[in-house]
Amino acid sequence: MANSIIIGIDHGFHLMKTKSQVFENGTVKLEAKPTFESNVICYRGNYYEIGTTRMSVKDSKIQDEDYFILTLAAIAEELMARRESRKARIILAVGIPFTRFHKEQQEFMSYLKRDKEICFTYEKEHFAVTIERVICFPQCYAAIANRLGNMDGEYVVCDIGSWTTDVMFIRDKIPVANRCLTLTNSIISMMQDIVKQSVTLLGKKLPESFIWKYISGAEVRLDDEMKALIDSVLARFAADTEGMLKENDYDMDFYNIVYVGGGASIMEHYGRHKDNILYLPDVRENAKGYEFLARSMERSV
Repeated sequence: MANSIIIGIDHGFHLMKTKSQVFENGTVKLEAKPTFESNVICYRGNYYEIGTTRMSVKDSKIQDEDYFILTLAAIAEELMARRESRKARIILAVGIPFTRFHKEQQEFMSYLKRDKEICFTYEKEHFAVTIERVICFPQCYAAIANRLGNMDGEYVVCDIGSWTTDVMFIRDKIPVANRCLTLTNSIISMMQDIVKQSVTLLGKKLPESFIWKYISGAEVRLDDEMKALIDSVLARFAADTEGMLKENDYDMDFYNIVYVGGGASIMEHYGRHKDNILYLPDVRENAKGYEFLARSMERSV
């Protein structure tokens, strides 16, 4: 659609991701206008603090206002990063896990497009956006969409996310739906295990933010004991992930394996290494893929 801006958003259970931005999904509704308005959004007279922590996992992302408010923050962040006008026409490109795509996509699109024209303030800047369209794509597939043309043979794409691990099987560039699955191991559960062990074994409650920084390779102050504990849990997580793939007939001795998402760096540092394994550790891969697919769709119209 001419003059519309396509913005891909990956609504994670831990992180919100766009093509250029990543922030935690914590959303706190404030009782009054705050003194400091960094990370604060005002919508319909209500103030919300965004991204200072991780929200608790919800049964459904559409059960309340939180993910809608987070969507507005993501739009604002991306428009500012691109130096676009604060008054813009938007095409939202979003995703649903592959195994739940047909069941949930329509509800999620309706949830995000509840208001076509939206006015809000983010960090004291005023935005007036028009949601022209919401397009939904299968998560995991989006992360490798721009590489699909080179995937001759049999590939297993393993998207290790905050709350689930989605596995997609591709044969000669085509996803095979009846061989796709969702596994229950997740980064959040793994981080909770580290926190529990840090209290039990070392008498210190390690903040989740420190664990995430350590996983992502950022600078973080941890002593050797704490690093050793984290390393041991991460190594077990990698081994468990490989074991789950093997139990589901995806043995890395026979298939090309592509790890994507937040857990890709864990597999790269703690998992087995073979020539047929590719790592895509950028947590923004799905958000970028949503935009890639949306542009392709718009060009074909």
